Amino acid sequence: MIFVGSWLFFQILSMLTGGLIFGLKMDDFRYILTNLDDPVNINYLKYVQTLSSIGMFIISSLIIARLLSEKPFEFLALDKTPEILILILVITLMTVSIPMNNYFGYINAQLQLPEFFNKLQVYFENKEAEGTRIMNSFLNSSSFSGLLLNLFIIAVVPAIGEELFFRGILQNMMIRWTKNSHWGILITGFAFALLHFQFLSLLPRIAQGILLGYLFLWTKSLWYPIIAHFINNALAVVFYHYYFMEKVNDGMETIGTPDGYAFAAILSLAGVVLLLYLIARISGEKQALSR
Repeated sequence: MIFVGSWLFFQILSMLTGGLIFGLKMDDFRYILTNLDDPVNINYLKYVQTLSSIGMFIISSLIIARLLSEKPFEFLALDKTPEILILILVITLMTVSIPMNNYFGYINAQLQLPEFFNKLQVYFENKEAEGTRIMNSFLNSSSFSGLLLNLFIIAVVPAIGEELFFRGILQNMMIRWTKNSHWGILITGFAFALLHFQFLSLLPRIAQGILLGYLFLWTKSLWYPIIAHFINNALAVVFYHYYFMEKVNDGMETIGTPDGYAFAAILSLAGVVLLLYLIARISGEKQALSR
């Protein structure tokens, strides 16, 4: 209820205040998504996206944590300073996982719903295309200031907010309710993917949600999933920034798929497993020494 209430409140607040800030009239709202070439519309959408995300994920998570504990930052596992060695491994982990995620994305793209659900399949494809169109309009910036703004909107805010809610709140709840860490992580990973409402890229998001879940479980610190989430999103933002400037090709998106070095997906999976093992091992040893 707190999560949904925060989403509704900040969605309405962001739309109304955004309209005032950017000088939009009521009639203008109907044409925003059909005119993404207008910088005013893009800036308005960025403002709404940022403010609603902060309210929906960050504010709601802090309220829930405070209701559940007298020490919300400790409850959310934000009270531990990240270790440099583990931090390096986490950054490496997210970089190494790119071909694996690309392969899951390729598999997801091949999946088709039964013919009975054809209308639903078309609806998902249209929503995915609309989301891609909006995101491309966000990312299509040639200035350094535009890159920094996109990093804040697409990497910083989601990394903090989504990890606070999904790992800090939801995963802890699911583990308590199921009395099983693996089930808790799996359920949270599915919820993480479903709440993005991009069903044609569901598998890579599930894989990422599970990876971040185990990272949190083994390190006992929410800072590592936050940083990992930021690295994942930031790499995409930087790549598309230079892609739209025509300084790089789309090769990074195909690594790990049959269209580009498919064997890289196997190496990527092996690297992810190895790095997670090292992170779990080092974290376990440090926690044992601190007792």
